[in-house]
Amino acid sequence: MKEIAAMSLMLLVSQCGGHRASSSEQTSEQPKESAAVKQCDFSAYRPLVVRNTLGAPYASMSQPDYPPEAKGRKLGGSVVVKVLINVKTGSVEKACAVKGNEIFVSPAERAALKIKTSSYNEYITTRYQYVEAQVVYTFVPQ
Repeated sequence: MKEIAAMSLMLLVSQCGGHRASSSEQTSEQPKESAAVKQCDFSAYRPLVVRNTLGAPYASMSQPDYPPEAKGRKLGGSVVVKVLINVKTGSVEKACAVKGNEIFVSPAERAALKIKTSSYNEYITTRYQYVEAQVVYTFVPQ
């Protein structure tokens, strides 16, 4: 339960200030952050860029699967995923990890693609087709 609560709390934080694990959580075998950080440029879609939220309440927030290879090594970490949300459907159409440990990138991106938001207000839907936001997934060592 603690892991789910911690993960849920961190999901809506858009800026990853770097979750620092306590000394008891840190291991000497932390995976490297991706050296080739993806450039997730959604500017061609002319989205409304929002900070700290998804721009609307989420209707469903999928939790990422904890990778078995990380489980065996008791690894943890955070992944920041940039998402492109269609304001008409509330569905995430594109998800791209911009920061985080390589081992957690794929599960975080898959989970982000399953996010559904509630309706956006009329102001947003009449001016934009897309919203760009960030979601932070925190993987707690298991």
